Amino acid sequence: MRLGNFFPKTRAKSTLLLFLFTWFQGVCNYGFIVLIVNLMPHDMYPKLAAKWGTLLYFCSAFLDLIIKKPGIAESTKVGMSLLFPNLATTRAAFSLVVYEFNPNGNGLGWDDTLWEKHYNYRVISYFPTLTFALIFHFTLGMLLEKYGNAPAIWRSFMRYVFAERRKALKKSIGKDETARMAALSPIDRGNFETAEDQDLIPVGPQGPAS
Repeated sequence: MRLGNFFPKTRAKSTLLLFLFTWFQGVCNYGFIVLIVNLMPHDMYPKLAAKWGTLLYFCSAFLDLIIKKPGIAESTKVGMSLLFPNLATTRAAFSLVVYEFNPNGNGLGWDDTLWEKHYNYRVISYFPTLTFALIFHFTLGMLLEKYGNAPAIWRSFMRYVFAERRKALKKSIGKDETARMAALSPIDRGNFETAEDQDLIPVGPQGPAS
């Protein structure tokens, strides 16, 4: 399939990189769709979920007007991109356009262009950001599908945490009790008044103490 004159400089340097640039965006959107669908009441989707999902997605893109300024720190831009991954796409696409259409540009490739800052953002940040977004959105969406809402997810998580703590506590108590019993001195038969009581004492490998 011929792509015509679609980013010719970048395609000449690395067709794979250009493919990954667009493929990551598409896969990330899948996780976002799963999340948005399960944020809506089940009796109201898919039509309402599609409308709200589209609205939320494109409205969050306007946040780029805030973070695109050169004075905004790189950490702030990456942090906002983790919350709203389409910001990562916007910032990385800006760098791609600069490398491609700048008269002195040679396109985006597997070289310093991935690490060079443009308006305090690096293209290399784009790929892990979208990977995180896919995992986070898809996981949260599946949890909402199973439990129904955020409070139910939290209650289930806390039950799991406290159950694990109880297991750890019981295991710790068991170990302490075993160690305490192992440290006890042999039972002295003279502490018992009758022969019947003395006979109840189990004889160990070295016999009971006298």
